[in-house]
Amino acid sequence: FFVCTHPVYTCRLFLPLVTRHGRGLLGWFGGTLEARVPGEDLAQWFADFAQLAAAPRVVFAAIAPYLAAKAEYQTGAVLAAVRGF
Repeated sequence: FFVCTHPVYTCRLFLPLVTRHGRGLLGWFGGTLEARVPGEDLAQWFADFAQLAAAPRVVFAAIAPYLAAKAEYQTGAVLAAVRGF
């Protein structure tokens, strides 16, 4: 398993490993999906995130219910809300 966190955009680095090689990915986010994403790449990033989230060996969680709900609204991906404290 690989791990990604903040900014969430760094999870995109693992897309080929997840989709082509079936590797696992754990993501735990304390920020929004669009943080540090160039504006012209945002729509593609949301599509890539949804693809990652749908992979069978990927688990994503947000640190707050608000962030989980926002990610679902933006991408359709359902994330758990798991507080770190």
